[in-house]
Amino acid sequence: MEFLSNLGITSPSGLFGLALLVIGGFMILAGLGIISIQQVTVKQGRTTWIMGLVMAVVGVFLLYPELAAPGEAPEGQAAVVDTNLPAVADANPAATLPSSDPNGGLSEWKAIEFAVPGNGLWLEEDGRYTAIGSKDTIAWSDDLFAGDIEVSLEVGSSSPSSAANVILYGNGGSLAPGNLIFTIASDHQSILADSIYDNGTYLFTSMSSLGFGEQKHTVLISIIDRKASLFLDGEETASVFLDENINTSGRIGLLKYWEIHDVAFANIRVRESASVK
Repeated sequence: MEFLSNLGITSPSGLFGLALLVIGGFMILAGLGIISIQQVTVKQGRTTWIMGLVMAVVGVFLLYPELAAPGEAPEGQAAVVDTNLPAVADANPAATLPSSDPNGGLSEWKAIEFAVPGNGLWLEEDGRYTAIGSKDTIAWSDDLFAGDIEVSLEVGSSSPSSAANVILYGNGGSLAPGNLIFTIASDHQSILADSIYDNGTYLFTSMSSLGFGEQKHTVLISIIDRKASLFLDGEETASVFLDENINTSGRIGLLKYWEIHDVAFANIRVRESASVK
């Protein structure tokens, strides 16, 4: 049986096909009078070798899938490894989300803190920032960042329909010309310039649905060599090259606009090419 396994013949249909091929080959030779075994009585003639030919053809037909399968095995093994990657990303998104900086030009991942406005619209606990209420509100990072940057975080909401917005290169006060906004919403994912309102410009939009309602999503935002990319749950959903009108430094902002019930930002990590306190 080990010999058959090495040939790739493991299924019952493959074994049956091999048996038919052997018996059919014997009947062809016996029917043509090429071989003769005294202990086995097989009548020579046309009928015998035709039956043997039919059995051999059926045997080859059953054997073909078995003999063709081994060449596909390495591809299947690679696919199994790939499907396990999203589970690892959930456990530690900053360490495992895809990076747009393969040359390692950025610093190590580090946690950052945000200044929560004292307007009763934010809840902060152990690095998790939750925006509530019915007004626009932004929490800005304590640090300024310049140059290439990657931001990793998790977003979630208690409402099935929600939206999380992350501002890069902001002025630390409000939405302004030159800043970028990355939107992760239940009905689209976008990269915008300047604002989320009428005076803003959509640089890239992907009209795909996304479920919230207590379900967390991992997000990676990347700006490398003036290319802005948005990764959602390990998959790139938006990408665009930036022109000279987009800022190259500023603060990071967590934005909720008024019509969203609530949105939470957690496990926020950054790595960058330059940082200014």
